Amino acid sequence: MKETEKIEIMHFSQEGYVEDGKNVYEAGKKMTALADKVADEG
Repeated sequence: MKETEKIEIMHFSQEGYVEDGKNVYEAGKKMTALADKVADEG
């Protein structure tokens, strides 16, 4: 894909973005475990 223009995201924190991603991933693990537990219980 040809780059046509550059934009800048104001107030973007890469560290915060990565930390949020880790938190979302951990929450996903908890939700999966809960769904598995509910499925096992019937």
